[in-house]
This record gives sequence, C-alpha cells and structure tokens, in this order.
Amino acid sequence: ISPEEIWKIISVFSLMYCMQTNIPNPLQRYNEGEPLESFFEDVKRVLMLDKLNYEEFVHIWCSSISIPSSRMHRLIHKMRVPIAAVVNINHAHWERVCGYFTRNIRCCVLSFETGMTMPSTAMLMKTHKELEENLNRKILNPIYLGRRKTHLAVAAELDIPTYDASSSNLPQQLESLGII
Repeated sequence: ISPEEIWKIISVFSLMYCMQTNIPNPLQRYNEGEPLESFFEDVKRVLMLDKLNYEEFVHIWCSSISIPSSRMHRLIHKMRVPIAAVVNINHAHWERVCGYFTRNIRCCVLSFETGMTMPSTAMLMKTHKELEENLNRKILNPIYLGRRKTHLAVAAELDIPTYDASSSNLPQQLESLGII
C-alpha cells in the first residue's frame, strides 16, 4: 500500500470502521494524549495493516499534517488583539507545526496535553482562562474563528460571537470589529 493510500485509510476509513464496530476512535484517543506507539498499534489492528512497520508509519503520519492556509496566516499577522489557539492535535503533528503557532499566537491549548478535544465547552473555557492568565487581565469580548460547524456551535453556546474562517468576507468582518 502506498503512503497516500495508508493516509487515506487512516483519515477516512478508520473513522467509519470505528462507527460501525463501536470501538473508540484511535485518532481521538491519540489526540487526547495516547502515545504514538499505541496509536500505531491501534491503526494496524483496526485497519488490518499487518505489514506496515513503525518507521514507515511515523514518516507517513508526520508528513500528513498541513500548515494552516496562507490566507489565515496573513490575517493572523494583521490582528491587533491577543490570539489563543484551540487545537485538536497530537504530539507528533505539533512538533511539525508548533513554529507556526508560536510566532503568531499568545497561547495554545492542545488536545494531547489537556486530554480534551473540540468541540468542547471545557476546552474553550480553559483557553479563555489561559489567555487571561498569560495577559494578566480579563478578556471581555472574545470571538471565535473556526471552520467546523460543530466547533462554532460550541462557542455560540457560550455566547461567544463566531466567525467562519473559510468565509470570503472574513477580512471585512474582522476589520469592522477593529481587529485588523
């Protein structure tokens, strides 16, 4: 099986398999802090990939993450407010992209460190608290930028104004708020 096929199987078919068999999703457990070696064993078992070795898997897995879009990167650089990131990510992917986040963002709440994944009101509240502690002041008017409807809905439940990061008029919306 080619690396591309393995990644496709891991990212799409494993979720379907877990839904059909009622086995906990290995990717969610991994994003909540399970060691990479255990995740590898789960993937092999769930997807029946007996011949996949650990080194091949690590290479495929770590090359699968993509940096956020250049459009979002440009917007983040223009923002005149403190930014906190709520990230569903595992430790292997974090090592690959942490430089992007640390250059532009005041604090990051990471799923593999907290044991929580989005969508989660607890994770959003933790992020808000960490940003306040980082700045040593209250955050009175937070907003939430995101692409996934389920994540936006959680922020809306907390009465946090939400903005779809994939919206073509996001720059204008942020400008009207005085953020950029």
